[in-house]
Amino acid sequence: MKNDDASRSLSSSVIERRRVITAAGAGWLALAGSAIVTALGLQRFWYPNVGGGRVPPVKIGDLATLAEMPIASVNQDYKKQGFFVVRSRKGIAALSTTCTHLGCILHWVEGERQFKCPCHGSGFSQEGMQLEGPAPRPMERFKITVDEGIVLVDCNQVFRQEKGEWSNPESLIRVS
Repeated sequence: MKNDDASRSLSSSVIERRRVITAAGAGWLALAGSAIVTALGLQRFWYPNVGGGRVPPVKIGDLATLAEMPIASVNQDYKKQGFFVVRSRKGIAALSTTCTHLGCILHWVEGERQFKCPCHGSGFSQEGMQLEGPAPRPMERFKITVDEGIVLVDCNQVFRQEKGEWSNPESLIRVS
């Protein structure tokens, strides 16, 4: 009888040891699997999600039509392409839709005659100068040129006012 008890005890301890080892192995496998899944999920934060290529210039119309825009007007037709077309007394410019504070997308608020940031409340004049809020600098301008009467906006080339780049002739089309 003692032999049977010893045999049962031995086989029971072998089964228990096997269960513990199997559970530990499964636990380590689950931990490794979740680490791999997490690493793959976080990969988009480690590497920027950009194509790295240049964006072709956007044709926004012929110069004669754009020159007829009323002074102090804002064209929002190209907001999805990342810029506003503005007509001021000085001429026609393409202003970036991105707030210079933390990169939120700006909105033109006609009633206030300002570009407003919905995230942190920065406000910019129609010409792109910062008026209020935490934005550290004016809006950026994109290269705007005329080729055979057609106005092109090149979002690959940026002009910053604080660096004196707004004086560059390609940052504004002068019209009378």
